[in-house]
Amino acid sequence: MDGLEATRAIASADGPPVIMVSANGLPEQVQAALDAGAVAHVVKPIEPAVLVGTISSTVLAAQEATGAAD
Repeated sequence: MDGLEATRAIASADGPPVIMVSANGLPEQVQAALDAGAVAHVVKPIEPAVLVGTISSTVLAAQEATGAAD
């Protein structure tokens, strides 16, 4: 199972939000990740600030969607 297949499986099972981390950074590859159900895509090599920002915005969006407090 590759990353896109795993993302599809997690998304179809109403699993947690998926942030795809991949060296595949071409626009069509990023779009394939999003189409598979990822909520975001971070390109390797990872820049810590980008990864932390992506995780933070994903958590905030999930909290807002569920009405959860901090």
